Amino acid sequence: FLIKFPTPSANALSPVNIPCGSLPEIDAVEDVTFSESEEIFKDEAFPPGPASIGDAKSAEWLRAVDLNGAGSDCLFDDDIVPTDVKQGAIGNCWLIAAMAGLAEFPDRVMDLFPDGSDLAEDGKYTVRLFNPMKQDFDDIEIDDHVPVKSVKDHTPLFAKPNKSGEIWVMLVEKAVAKMVGNYSSLIGGQTYWGYEVFTGCTDVMWLKKTDKKTHEFTGYILNPKAQQADAKNNGKMRSCPMYKTKDSPVLKGDDLWEQIVEWDEAKHLMGASISGGIEASYG
Repeated sequence: FLIKFPTPSANALSPVNIPCGSLPEIDAVEDVTFSESEEIFKDEAFPPGPASIGDAKSAEWLRAVDLNGAGSDCLFDDDIVPTDVKQGAIGNCWLIAAMAGLAEFPDRVMDLFPDGSDLAEDGKYTVRLFNPMKQDFDDIEIDDHVPVKSVKDHTPLFAKPNKSGEIWVMLVEKAVAKMVGNYSSLIGGQTYWGYEVFTGCTDVMWLKKTDKKTHEFTGYILNPKAQQADAKNNGKMRSCPMYKTKDSPVLKGDDLWEQIVEWDEAKHLMGASISGGIEASYG
């Protein structure tokens, strides 16, 4: 289980190494397409090409507002809900889950866009994200071009909306990709890092199963200072050092469920995950 809530200050003990997942091949096509209009913003710092994709070939790119053809487009539809979000051809389910979890609180999703909820005619958007290296917020400027399977197909290569014409999902994924270097740097991860980046909250707890027989879970707490040092000194922007402390809870059975219910009623962001490969056992 993954819990986000105010916790006691961490006395660093017993660091946990968190796996980042594998690097699956990303299918893409080779040509690059970009709008030619001088009025459309082009982000030279995160251009449409192999450098922005990362471990993949070049992809075709289209403006997010062109994916819906002649249909209407919007940054947000009438309702922001977890089912707005769909994963694409990259192993970043942890980030998709973080966006879906955040969508339970629509105002927090809208807070990511400090310039408001209107479509930008020039395609320039600002997405406000928490930078773990700075331990402060950054305003990430992006254009609205996203990689697609082909300009004829109009299907986004990576994150895609469930609602036709709604583009916030693709823009948030792109902003996070820019902050960490490229889209391929999003492969493998933990949802609580996404929650931290979206909210700026560093009071994060990871409940890890520590006894498979009794189904006992132990709480591990994020150490922001260690996270910042790892990002600055080792270039690990997505480091998430979690520590067991003297205040770490140990929960199982009814106590575990009652605590989860309490956190849910307090409107804390939560999520759950399983180890890779386990899903195959359940078909």
